[in-house]
Parts: sequence; C-alpha cells; structure tokens
Amino acid sequence: TSTTSETTPTSTTGTTTSTTSGTTPTTSSTTGTTESTTSSTTETTTTLTTGTTTSTTTETTPTTETTTRTTSETTTETSTSTTSETTPTTVTTVTTGSTVSSTTEAHCSGVWSSWYNDNTPSAQRPNDTELLAPIRTRICSYPSDKISNIQCQLANYTFWPASLSPDVVVCDKDIGLICTVSEDAVGQICNDYKIRVCCEPTEVTTMTTTVPTTTPPEECYCDSNPPRKCNETWIENCATYTCVYAETYKIEHVSCELTPKPQCYSGLKPARVKTEDGCCSEWDCQSVCYVWGRKHYRTFEGVFYKFIEDCSYVLVEEIIPIYNFSVILDNQNCHPSAYKSCERSIIIIYKGTTIHVSPRQNDVKINGESVSLPFYAEGFNISKRSSFIRVQIPSIRTVISANRRHLRIKLSNSLFKDKIQGQCGSISNQQTDDCKRKNGMIEPTDCCSETAHEWKTSYTNKRHCTDLPTYRPCSPPTPPPPCEYEKPICDALFGGSFQSCRSLNSLSHYFEACRDDNCWNATFEECSSLEAAALRCNALGFCVDWRQSTNGSCSYTCPYGFIYRPCATNNHNYCTDNFMRTGEVFSEPTEGCFCPEGLMLSEDATQCVPSCNRCTDYSGNFKNDGDEWSDPNNTCIHYRCSGGTVIKTEFTCFSHSNCDEVEKVWDVHHCCYYCPEPVKRCKVQPKSLTIIKDNCTATVELNSCEGNCDSYSMFDYTIDKMKHHCECCEELTTEIKEVTLACGNGLSKLHSYISAKTCQCSICESSAP
Repeated sequence: TSTTSETTPTSTTGTTTSTTSGTTPTTSSTTGTTESTTSSTTETTTTLTTGTTTSTTTETTPTTETTTRTTSETTTETSTSTTSETTPTTVTTVTTGSTVSSTTEAHCSGVWSSWYNDNTPSAQRPNDTELLAPIRTRICSYPSDKISNIQCQLANYTFWPASLSPDVVVCDKDIGLICTVSEDAVGQICNDYKIRVCCEPTEVTTMTTTVPTTTPPEECYCDSNPPRKCNETWIENCATYTCVYAETYKIEHVSCELTPKPQCYSGLKPARVKTEDGCCSEWDCQSVCYVWGRKHYRTFEGVFYKFIEDCSYVLVEEIIPIYNFSVILDNQNCHPSAYKSCERSIIIIYKGTTIHVSPRQNDVKINGESVSLPFYAEGFNISKRSSFIRVQIPSIRTVISANRRHLRIKLSNSLFKDKIQGQCGSISNQQTDDCKRKNGMIEPTDCCSETAHEWKTSYTNKRHCTDLPTYRPCSPPTPPPPCEYEKPICDALFGGSFQSCRSLNSLSHYFEACRDDNCWNATFEECSSLEAAALRCNALGFCVDWRQSTNGSCSYTCPYGFIYRPCATNNHNYCTDNFMRTGEVFSEPTEGCFCPEGLMLSEDATQCVPSCNRCTDYSGNFKNDGDEWSDPNNTCIHYRCSGGTVIKTEFTCFSHSNCDEVEKVWDVHHCCYYCPEPVKRCKVQPKSLTIIKDNCTATVELNSCEGNCDSYSMFDYTIDKMKHHCECCEELTTEIKEVTLACGNGLSKLHSYISAKTCQCSICESSAP
C-alpha cells in the first residue's frame, strides 16, 4: 500500500492579478518593407523558383513511458493511493499610478527554469498567454519535478514583475500566465510577458508488487528478452526486476533521496546533475580557475597571484589518474620585460585525446588535425561562444573557455575534490593548500608566484626552457613600484555598474591587477582585469554592464548586422541544414555579439538572417535569406533570395550622359550612372549687372572671376600647429568702362565701372603672411 500526501505551498508570487484604468499600452509595428525609386530606372520583377526544397519542422520533446510488465492471471497487486491536496491561496495585487518598487528574488527550493516567451500579442491577437500545459514536460530538466512557484515578468524589461504592469494579468503556478483585454477596449493590446518556474525534485516512492508464493518448476525462466532465470535480479529503467516465473516479476523502483540545496565554497550556485545511474539527481558545486592578462591568476579556491614565464606549465592534473585529464598552458613571448600581451595556447588531455586550442589564431586541433567549429565527438563538445572557444567534457562535468586574454577552467567539486594539483591549486574548500610544490610540500598563500615554477612541463619541447630552474624559495612580497602610467579606467570597478556584485564579492584584487597592467603601459591589456572582474560577477549571477563607464576605452565592437549584449541569457537561434535550431540557454549572463530579435545565425555563421531557407544561384552556390547578387554578364539584372525563392529584378536606364569613365557615378548595382557637374576652375565669367545710382539706373554686361581654387588645412610639425592655405579666385587684369545712367527726371549721367579681363587663383588676404 502506497500513500502519498502532497501539500501545495501558499505563495504570494504564485498567483498575481494586476488591474488599472486609464492606461493603454501602445505597440507600434512597422512592416519591414523598403522601396527605393530612381527617376532614371524602371524595375521589372519576376519570381523564380529554384531547385531548393524548403522544409518546415516542429521539434517536440519526446515522452518516454516505462511499462511495468506483470501478468494479472498470476500476480495479485494491491495499491491504494490517497492524495491530500491543499488549494493554493490566490493573492490579488492592485497596482495604480506609476510607483515602481524594487523586487527581490522569489523563493525557490529547487532550480529556476529558463525564461519562456512563446507568444507575442499583436493587433490581431491582443491577448498574451504563456500556458504551462504545453510545456510542462520540458520546462524543467526532469519531467518528474514539481512546479512549486512561478515568476511572470515583462519580456522587454528585466526585473519588472507582472504585478507592476498596467495590464490585467493572472500569474498562476498551475496554469501559467494569462493577460486579457476586455472586448470594449478597442485598440488595446497586452504587453509581452515571459515566465519561469521553480522546479523542485520529487521523491519517488518504492513500490513492490506482491507475488504468489508458489513453488516454480526446476526449469524456471521468465519470458523476458533475453530470458531470465527465476530469482535472477537485474536493473532496468531505474527499477530492480526479479524474475519470479513466466511473465511474473517483482519490481522495486529506485528511491531518490532529496538533499537540501548547499552553499558552495566557491560562491557559485550549485547545479542539479544526474546521479551515476541516471535515475535521480543531486546537487554539485563547481569551482573555477581564471588566468587573464599578461600574468594574473586566480586559483580554484580564490588565491590571487602573478606569474609570467615563456614556457609550458601544468594548470590542472590529477594526483592519481582516474580520468587521465590534465590542462597545460603554453606561453609564447611571455617575457617579464615585454609590454605586449602573451600568445597563449591551451592543451587539454583527456583519455588519450589531445585538444590544442589557439585563441589568437582561432584554431582548434584534435590529435594534431584542425577541426571546424562547432565540433561534436564522443566525449567532447567544442563550440564558439562570442569571443570564447569553449571545450565541454560532459562526462566529467568540465568546461574550459579561452579567448585571447582570458582562460577559465570550471570543474566539478564532487568529481575532483582533493584530487587535483597544478598552478590552479586544489579543490578542497580552503585556500591553505593552493600553493603546493611538485613534491607535495604546501607553502603559504603568498608563495604561489614561486611554487608556480615547479609545474613546468616538457610537453612542448621548448629548448630554452630545459635549463630554467623550477625551485624558487619563498620570499616576502615586494611592494609595487610607483605607477608611471596610472589611468582612471580602473576606477570603473568602484562605479555603479559593479555595485551589486561588489556588495557580495570583493573586487580589490582585480583593481590591483588593473592598476598593475596600466602601470606597465600595457595598452592591449588595460581592459583585461575589468573583463575578468565582470566574468567573475557574471558567474556569480550578477549582470554587469560596465563598458559604457570607460568612456570608450573598453568598447566592444560587433560585426555588421550583430548587436552587443552585456548579459545575454541564451544564444541566438542558428541554422543547420535549412532548419532553425534553438540557441543554448547560458548557465550565467554572457557578454557578446548576437543576432537581433527575430533573426538567426546563417548556415555559414557569417550573418544574421530572417529565416533558414536558402537559395542557389546559377552557379550552384548557396545564398542566405536576404542575400543579393547581380548577374555576372549583365549588371542590370539583380537577384535576391527571399524565403527560399530567388526574385529577379531587371533595371532599365533611360539615358546615359557623356563623360569620362573616371567621372561616372554608378548606382549600387553598377547598372546606371550619371555624370556630375564638372568642377569649375577659376576663370572669366560674363555677367549681367544692373547699376543704380541716385535714382539713375542702367544694365551693363561685364566680366567677373568665378570658380574653385585650392585650399586646405593640415598639421605642420615644424610649428606644431594647423597650417592653413586658402586661395581665392581673383582678377589679374581689369579694364574701366563707362555707361550712361537714365534718371527719373528725364536726365542722364555717365558712370564708370570695372570689368575683369583675366583671372587667377591668389592667396586670400586673410591667409597672407
């Protein structure tokens, strides 16, 4: 007999209804169609369908159903299930006005899921619904998890709960989110919302089937595949089966013990991982070693030190090989007196496979052979995430990420606690054993810069490293020299962008490292310590948008068509084999360049495209959605790939002016051109002028000087100033002419005027020395 009692906790965030009046959210939608017209061209558009097949697929998460095999004729099974359920309390929150209060993290005894936003309201569909029923089996990592809480937020405003929105919203952990607009609210639409839920593991109760106590015959087997002998026991589908006879089995389901969520020594949030048998889940803490800039290290347990040499060193290795795992850092051009950055590569060894990562060359080799990314093989997942090359080894819960200035090694505490050594120290939940020599001797924590020499390895066979001594005695740290090139850029660590992270995590070591880099005038590294601090804060769960506080000194440049995001929660969607794949959900806020909302990464990973449908040109080359190209034999014929269809446009030019080839100004397709007005040089130009003097007037024809002359302004190093040169179109020779002016009283009189005969460019009076 199995009895299960379940009580649903009361949660003020579980159900939220927000009402207000007089506030109508406005959503502006613009259809992305751009039309360009030119008076000199006409367009003829033809739709051509190429041989590319466009497919659409809908991915669904498969549901696995485990069937317990029993025979009712021979098995007596009694099962009584009693369920006691407490109805959750609905709390109604009425928000009016514009008062916004700060929000705190809602309680979750398990793990918060990713944010979901499957529906977006529009003028045709003004309501917004994010229901749990369609996604209940996949919103949590384990289908058996219980949803104990829910959070609803505006999709475009981080940390803005639904309770503060002007809409009528229901946010319920059993239903999901529902935003409705009343029928008489013409023109109103809901804001766009997203939801996430708290996933708590549920205990699986052991169930045992009762079987009759009959004596089986001597040749006793069960009708299983493969056949099992009576009383034989085996494990299948997270249950222990015992053969009784024929089609009768005794079944005991695996019992999962629920453990409280731990506080990790590293400060990182614990991760839910599957147990070794895959039937249950457990908590696992993780620790991270950082190497950044020219010489800065942070061990797994948080010891900071400086080290710089031009050899190869063991960062991590197992004390007693179990997984045959190690990480080696190969330094090149890392001389202590050099002002530039080191060229580093990382060597990862796991079960006989060697992965060589060279971030500066953006190259990855496996057992000496270059591979393209992403690369998936048995035991390894290697991908490019923003500027980082990321190597993941799922079987040992290990992630190594590296770019030109940073290296991170994240290891599982449950698998590597008290089992590793090297320049990254140990994982032991204490700092006292991080500075260890090769012979096992433990030194004080201010001696890591000396013990780091002992982890030199001959793996890369550098001749100049052979004779370098490995033993360096510990000595008191010397005070840093006066800073010659101090810059205010390091002060950003004490600014508002790092405030939330700084309140729980000291950033003083990163400030010292930043100051040290800038005192060396290491321009390439002046931002690396700020980046390292931001990476650490992101790993702790804090979003740090800090680059704007450096006045452009540490800007992040994205390729054309991509946008910068300081704290992305998931990667952009991407195209593979003409299908869109959903981007991975990041375990921590991630900085980088991403495709704008609604676009996805193209098949060749070079641009953001509106869809994964591709076309082919007449040479058989693939073209991404939105690509444009011209006919190689006629530039007035233009093609565009749109939704897997090639659209042909032919331009016709009405007329062509006559001018030299170098003077022609072509359109973007190099089909039509025009000739610009020629530059007028300084010369005599005839003019008509009306002269008025004392109510007497006459119109005369005269010559003037008009046209362009040379002028410029540039720096002159001899005077350390800008030098100005200005020439004006002026008369060279003139003549005096006379004209008879007619007066209003019937009289006339003579008047003299000047007419130019020749012109030249001369130094302007204001520029004359």
